[in-house]
Amino acid sequence: MLSSKQRQILALVSGPLAAVVLLCLEPFPGLDENGMKALAGAAWFLLWLVFEPVSLAVTSLWAVIIFSLTGISSPTAAFSFFGSPTNMLLFGATMILGAWQESNFMQRYSFSALSMKFIHGRTKRLLFVYAAACTLLSFITPNIPVVILFCTLAASAARTFSIEPGQSNAVRIMCILSGLCANIGGIATPLGGAPNLATIAITGKVLDCSVEFWQWAAFGIPVSLIIFGMVLPVCLRLFPLKDFERDTMPFDPAFLKKRHEELGPVSRFEYVSVIVMGLALIFWVVIPPLLAPLGLKRFAPLTAAPFVAAGFAALLTVIPVGTDKRTGRFVFAMNWQQAQKNILWSVLLIIMASTLLGEVLVKGGIDKWLANGITALLGDSLSPFWAWTALVFLSGFVSQFASNTGTITLFVPITAALASVYGYNAVAACVTVGMSVNLASMFPFSAATIAVAMDSAEGHVRAMDFPLSGIIMLVLGTAAIMAVAWPLESIVF
Repeated sequence: MLSSKQRQILALVSGPLAAVVLLCLEPFPGLDENGMKALAGAAWFLLWLVFEPVSLAVTSLWAVIIFSLTGISSPTAAFSFFGSPTNMLLFGATMILGAWQESNFMQRYSFSALSMKFIHGRTKRLLFVYAAACTLLSFITPNIPVVILFCTLAASAARTFSIEPGQSNAVRIMCILSGLCANIGGIATPLGGAPNLATIAITGKVLDCSVEFWQWAAFGIPVSLIIFGMVLPVCLRLFPLKDFERDTMPFDPAFLKKRHEELGPVSRFEYVSVIVMGLALIFWVVIPPLLAPLGLKRFAPLTAAPFVAAGFAALLTVIPVGTDKRTGRFVFAMNWQQAQKNILWSVLLIIMASTLLGEVLVKGGIDKWLANGITALLGDSLSPFWAWTALVFLSGFVSQFASNTGTITLFVPITAALASVYGYNAVAACVTVGMSVNLASMFPFSAATIAVAMDSAEGHVRAMDFPLSGIIMLVLGTAAIMAVAWPLESIVF
């Protein structure tokens, strides 16, 4: 049995060793010398992504070195992706969402939702509101903070009322829902998680197109809502409530109300942060589809998602929310120290590396080479619908065992290449493949959200709680994605 350190060393060595071996081999059938260079670099990068001898952000930084050493790219070309439109969208959006965190709006939102009169002390109503609040917040908020917020809230309530792990399935379901609903809500918009932004970046590079914020949301919001409608019944079926909690909440509702009241009155900072995000969402979702019908297409650059994100983030830095008592100077909604703390720098690196890998796969012909292998597996007589469905399910299934980023960087170029074989809409299919990766939830290594949920649950969930619920949600999620995407693909894309 290898120790953790030995496994890490083995993982570190496996990447460069695989690259050297592939570079020394004769080109495989269907690949030329350039293709072998691309395959060698991709093998090194993906092995490190899957086995994580170092963090994903560090591996992403190494992508620049890997593809330069294998001769398929250059450092200048690689770093150019750091300033991509997708990264600029994430840069600005996380500054805006940082204001939510800094102003305590996220905490107020969660306690306010769980203190609703609608719940009226009923466990199932509490679970419904809990799942809805977690899902909706994940629409536009990176899912890791959402999981931490909600799972910690559930575990804290259990601790306050001396509920031990295993005593309450309501607490167990709340902790499970923290991970599942963050993933489900993450499907809705590009801001829901790094896989969405990576998908948009790679799709744009591979197909030379632009996937707009509203286009993703046109698929993502209905898909997310449909899957949300399924998740609580599935959890209640797998983990039925115990007799003492079927009609009455396992903890005193006054606890949640008290936590809500402790936040005090709504501050000007909270109002500003909510209004700015609301305006940004209007410019992302509502205005772009209206420009052409209104004859205002010349203003399209001003409503591009990256420009809007950066513009409203900058606006936060000049909106006063108070006065410094010591100096008398204005205190603004966001300063650079707060911005640096909230910008997801590691995700920016991951998206840069994912986009670079997508270009490398296309440049070396690896996408078509792998697509030919999948065509041989699926056959070339499948209808467009079933070929598309198979790719959505297959990418979601693979992401249960490999990193989301690695799965996307492989399957988006393959999905694009297979469009000419099976005749489906290439852009729409690539977007749905990216959505399916959000359904990874069978194991702690399937998605960071599941690992965080288990870590924050203080023993109220076990690793074996997720595999069955995860595979059920993958099947139902695939059906939901296709039920929305198939009739809408020609309208949206």
